[in-house]
Amino acid sequence: MANAGREFGADRAGNMLIMFALCAALVIGAAGGALDYMRLTQERSALQEAADAAALAAARLHGKTESERTASAQRIFAQNYRGSDGAAPVVSLSFNGDFVSVEVSHDVPTMLLGVIGKRSFSASAASQATRGVSAPVCLLALDETLPNGFEIDGNAGLTAGNCAVVSNSTDDQGMRVYGGATAEAAEFAVVGGFDGTFSPSPMTGIAPFDDPYAARTLPPEGPCIDASDRLMQANFTLDPGTYCGGIEIMAGATALLNPGLYVMKDGPIKVQSGAVVTAENVTLAFTGATATLYLQGGAQVRLTAPEEGDFAGLALFSESTAPTVEWFTISGGATLDLEGGMYLPTHEIWLKSPTTDRAVLNAATSDYGLIAKRFCVQGAAELEVTHVNPDSLEETLRLKSGVRLVR
Repeated sequence: MANAGREFGADRAGNMLIMFALCAALVIGAAGGALDYMRLTQERSALQEAADAAALAAARLHGKTESERTASAQRIFAQNYRGSDGAAPVVSLSFNGDFVSVEVSHDVPTMLLGVIGKRSFSASAASQATRGVSAPVCLLALDETLPNGFEIDGNAGLTAGNCAVVSNSTDDQGMRVYGGATAEAAEFAVVGGFDGTFSPSPMTGIAPFDDPYAARTLPPEGPCIDASDRLMQANFTLDPGTYCGGIEIMAGATALLNPGLYVMKDGPIKVQSGAVVTAENVTLAFTGATATLYLQGGAQVRLTAPEEGDFAGLALFSESTAPTVEWFTISGGATLDLEGGMYLPTHEIWLKSPTTDRAVLNAATSDYGLIAKRFCVQGAAELEVTHVNPDSLEETLRLKSGVRLVR
């Protein structure tokens, strides 16, 4: 009987040791899982940083052989990798035109998960880079001090498919997209920072663009033209010259502007709802603190720049020394179709659509692009720019970049 008791006690002790061992393994496994998961996260981050550096290095060597680019990328990867000890990660590269893809993988030994049979984990990362571009700048916000050189909000859209959009703003939000708005271009770039989703993501920290046309001036003003009688008619024609105090084109009217230079002095052009304005081979110039353009809902304006003369290629112009001006405004339902450039360095361009009636600025530009103090596109408004001859633009108005990450 005594022997049976001793055997029973030994069995209980053995069972307890087994249970303790099992529990200890579970506890160690749980703790080890948390620790090793943290190491896995760190390893993935280290692999990604080194893979990005390797992809950029290979992209910079465009024109070299694939073997030379691969060797350089692997060397840069090794220099930048700050991950786990042990066997070196496996680095592989592939090339497709201007694009370089890097994939890396690494089996990292576990620290504590081995007690439950997990001897290692696999970490990986991928990166892709491409050569930068020399894209023509078709939208340039000149002001360096204002935030939001480009502000796109609501359901508005900015599209510049074959050219670059640049903001000189040094603010942390030198470009901003929010709400359901969209912004797409060949490239975006900003001196300061950006907020929101752009396609592609903007380059930051660029040098500000100089004002390319700061020295350009208007010719001496002529006498003021009195067009009050014609402006009251349903259909009328205007001739080039200086218009003082502003002009207003009445609702529903149809106006034709003959070719030439129109100087709007100390007053705006107001185009009321439903009016239609056609101006071919015309430059509209603005001088004075109240000289700007207002397009009310439903107004339709087609403006084509001259092909010859001092203002060839420029459809809208003001001098760089002009005073700060009221908003250049296109309201919901209004459309400005522009063929030519815009240089309004002291104007803020505002496209506003509080309803679903879109305010639209369609621009096909060549030498000049659209240059203003800043651009604001709100509500359901749409700003769309196409560069009709992107290879012809002078180097001072091209955005140059070296290489960039794609993913």
